[in-house]
Amino acid sequence: MRVASGENTHLRPALGEKSARSMVYSRTLLHGLTLQAGRKLPYDHVDPKAAREIFIRSALVDHDYHSNAPFYVANQKLLEEVGMIQHKSVSLFAQQLKTAIPVSAQRLEKCLKTV
Repeated sequence: MRVASGENTHLRPALGEKSARSMVYSRTLLHGLTLQAGRKLPYDHVDPKAAREIFIRSALVDHDYHSNAPFYVANQKLLEEVGMIQHKSVSLFAQQLKTAIPVSAQRLEKCLKTV
């Protein structure tokens, strides 16, 4: 007796919160009938390149991943330093313009929200 294999569909790839790994929902159909739905699979088994891109974008760029790994701690410190440098450069620019009130990125963002 031959067993027919089902058709797999993969939906909504995203970074898994607990696993910090790119995951995808899988649905298995057999002759149009759903055999299995909503099963989470590691996305790198389906599309390794896309899984890597999701991890980089979500975990590292959007900061959805937190770690005590040395590279991560060093990157966080660099980001803080860049933020301070940006704040100083905005303040120096405001001083050159001779504005009456000190200007900062936070004050600028606050003003833009009210407009």
